[in-house]
Amino acid sequence: MTLSLVVSVPAFAQVEIVDGRIENVTGKQFELSTSKGRMNVLTDSKTRFWFGRQSVEMEKFPVGITFSARIKVADDSATVKEIADTATAAWLTNIRKTPQLGTVLSTNLKGITVKFADNTTFTYRATEKSQVILQGKETSLESVQPGQTLYFHARLLSNYDTWLKLASDAPPTVKPETTRSTSKSATVSQDRSPMPSSGEIEGTIVFFYPKAPIFDIAIDGKRYHVNYTANTQFMVDGKKAGPNVLDLDLVVRIKYRRDRFGRIMASKISTD
Repeated sequence: MTLSLVVSVPAFAQVEIVDGRIENVTGKQFELSTSKGRMNVLTDSKTRFWFGRQSVEMEKFPVGITFSARIKVADDSATVKEIADTATAAWLTNIRKTPQLGTVLSTNLKGITVKFADNTTFTYRATEKSQVILQGKETSLESVQPGQTLYFHARLLSNYDTWLKLASDAPPTVKPETTRSTSKSATVSQDRSPMPSSGEIEGTIVFFYPKAPIFDIAIDGKRYHVNYTANTQFMVDGKKAGPNVLDLDLVVRIKYRRDRFGRIMASKISTD
């Protein structure tokens, strides 16, 4: 089974969050026991591995541990995009979704390494778009120095980097988000909330529809269906991409228009 099987059906490939137990490791393949039964899944050069609350190589995963993984599933293959032991997965989710209070250990233009109260450390990816607010004023990344204790607000990127959205000496205001759901009956149609006939929206991906180019995003606690087509443009860090970059919990900006049925039709989807 080759990687070409994954990319040959990008429109219908989807990422699922799967929990279970690692039963065996053979080369670059995991044998997993999940609620859906046994799964043989591949890894590749871009797979992210986490164990013991730190980034590790695949060899650090012992057989028999429980895990949580993001797995991209296509018709004929399944590839692990990110996998972590259960405790580390919960730790990562907390860092990515909830502002964290931590002390800066080191900093440069590409990343800021922080130590939290539980003595764990984490490196946020920093870019020119990362915002820093100190004493109520916006300043530069260079103003963040080792030893400072700040609040860090993150965003998950499509390549599974955790991007630093905001560093502040005051707690940031966080808007509530709809939690992930796997039940189609739990969705709320966009038709129930007024929305202009065209424009730009930003939200967090919370659900994919199997075998259909549709996903749901959460905006201020409300869910909206988003449709994309072969003409939809996908952008990551200013570069063209494809629908395979879409993932649960990913924050996306969407340029759209509403068709005559009121559906949200995306013309451009950006993850940067």
